[in-house]
Amino acid sequence: MTGLPTRAETTEIRERLGELRRERKQLQDAVAEARTELADDPSQGNSRRLAQAVNAVEAINSQIGDLEAEQQRMLAGMAAHGVGGSMMPGAGLAQSFGEPQFASEMRQLATSSAPIPHRQLMEISAVDVAAWTGRRLAQGAMPGVVTPSPSMDYASRVVPLPTAPPRFLDVVPSQVLDQPGVVPYAAEVSVEGGPAPVEPEEVKSEIGIEYEDREATPTTIAGHTKVSRIWLSDFDQLEQAVRGRLLDLTRNELERQVLSGDGDVSDRTGRPGLVGLLNTDGVQDVAAGGSDPTDVLDGILRGRVAVEAVGGRPNFCALSLDDWASLMAATTSGSGQYLADPFAFADGAQTVWGMTLVAAAGIEAGAAVVGDSTALTLLISEPAHVLAGTESDDLIRNRVTLLAEVRAALAVWVPAFLCLVSLA
Repeated sequence: MTGLPTRAETTEIRERLGELRRERKQLQDAVAEARTELADDPSQGNSRRLAQAVNAVEAINSQIGDLEAEQQRMLAGMAAHGVGGSMMPGAGLAQSFGEPQFASEMRQLATSSAPIPHRQLMEISAVDVAAWTGRRLAQGAMPGVVTPSPSMDYASRVVPLPTAPPRFLDVVPSQVLDQPGVVPYAAEVSVEGGPAPVEPEEVKSEIGIEYEDREATPTTIAGHTKVSRIWLSDFDQLEQAVRGRLLDLTRNELERQVLSGDGDVSDRTGRPGLVGLLNTDGVQDVAAGGSDPTDVLDGILRGRVAVEAVGGRPNFCALSLDDWASLMAATTSGSGQYLADPFAFADGAQTVWGMTLVAAAGIEAGAAVVGDSTALTLLISEPAHVLAGTESDDLIRNRVTLLAEVRAALAVWVPAFLCLVSLA
C-alpha cells in the first residue's frame, strides 16, 4: 500500500472480505456434507470430494489472511498519520490511533467478523452525515458534534453515536469472577455507636460493626433458538441480528434476576443461586403513603434519606416500566404541565432527587429501589455470549442452533445501603 488509504480502498477491502467470508462459509458447509457422505459411503470418490473441499477452504483462508494483513497495514498508516492524513480541529482520534492499546484493539477488530462493541469509529462522508442525521447536524448546529467538511474526499472524523438511556445493569458495578464455584463474603448487617470527639488520653469511642457470612453462587441464564441455515446463508446480517437479539433478551433476564431473583436455581446443587435485591435480608424498606405522583416522589425521597441515614450515598432509583411511565406522564392539577420535563435528559439519563432514574425489568408495579451502587457487585463468571452449532436433528433439517447464556452471581456487601420503597 502506498500513501494513505482512500475511502474507496477501505470500502473495497471490506466488501471483498465480506464476499470471501460468505464463500468460505459455503465451502465449510460443503466440507461438513462431504464428511457425512464419506462416513455413510467410504468410497474413493467421496474421499476425493472431501479432500477437494478441504483444499478449497485452505485456499480461501489464505486469501482472507492476505486481505486482513492489508487492513492491518492501513490501520498502521492511520495510526502514524491520523485518519485523513491531517491534524484538523478535533483530531483527537488521530492521537487515539497512536496509543498502543487503541491500536491493538483496532488490529483485533480488523481481523474479526464480530460486531464492534462500544467503539465510535466509522468512515462517513459529509453527504452521509446529512442523510443520516439531518441538516442541523450537517451544518454543525449541534454543540459538541464534529462533522466532516464538504471538501473532504473521504471521511476523517467521527460523529458520536446517540447515547441510549441507562438501564439498571448500567449502574450496577461488575467484575470478572476469577475463581470457580461459590464465593464466600462478609455482609455488613448492623452498626452500633460511631466516632465521637475525645479528650486527650481518654478512651476513644467503640464502633460495633457486625458482619454475617454469606455466599454468592453463580447461576446460568440461557436460551436458544433455531434458524434455517439457508436463511443465514442468504441474508448476510441475519446471524448478527439474531445474536444481538439473544444477547438483549439474556441481559434483560439477568437484570430481572439481579432485582427479584429467588435463588431457587444455581450452578451448585444444594446452594442458593442468584438472590435479587428485593429478596436480600437487610435491605431497608419505607412506604410512600400513596400512589399519586407527589406521593411517589415523596416515597423516593424517603428512601434516599433512609440510605443516607446509615452512611450511604444513594445514586440510583429503579422503577418498574409502568410506574416510570406513570411518573413521566403525571401533570400538575392547575396548569396541566408535566411534572417531569420530557426533554430533560443529561447524556441520555434522567435524574430524580439527584439520583439516576432507570426503568428496570424485575420490579413489579408499586415498588421502587433506591440505593448506593457501591453496596453490591455483579460477579460475572461467564459474560453474555452466543454459541452456534448443530444438535439433535439440526443437520438433517438444515438448520443451526444459536445459544445465548451468561453465568453470574451477586454479592450485596451492605444491604442497608439499599431501600425498597412501597409506592401504593
